[in-house]
Amino acid sequence: MSVLKKIGHQYFTASLLVCCTILFSAQTQIAREYQVKAVFLFNFSQFVEWPAQSFQDTNALVIGILGDDPFGAYLDEAVRGEEVNGHPLVVNRYKHIDDVKACHILFINAAETHQLKQVFANLKSRSILTVSDGTTSPNREA
Repeated sequence: MSVLKKIGHQYFTASLLVCCTILFSAQTQIAREYQVKAVFLFNFSQFVEWPAQSFQDTNALVIGILGDDPFGAYLDEAVRGEEVNGHPLVVNRYKHIDDVKACHILFINAAETHQLKQVFANLKSRSILTVSDGTTSPNREA
């Protein structure tokens, strides 16, 4: 009977190890995805020209995140110490669209795509580049 217990224990340990490895691998893949997306947001800032009046509230070029922040520290690390045309880059996080004031690039979390019509209505006539990893367009119902 002890041999069966030992085999069962080894099987359980091996199964647990496989599950943990798969879970860690998935988390690492997601982390890498957002590491790459953080660099893309930084690169967007270098290829877009904003009108001068978009800097009247702040000298900084603001990259905003609407909703939960999937980047962790990656986006902060990507822009730390960087400038674009003399404007230092900063990252701001917003829980609600009404909180967005001075912003130049706004990343809209996929979980916030249900309210794209409201987001775009709020940002109307403002010079903000919007970026999202959601699959819903503002012209389609979520």
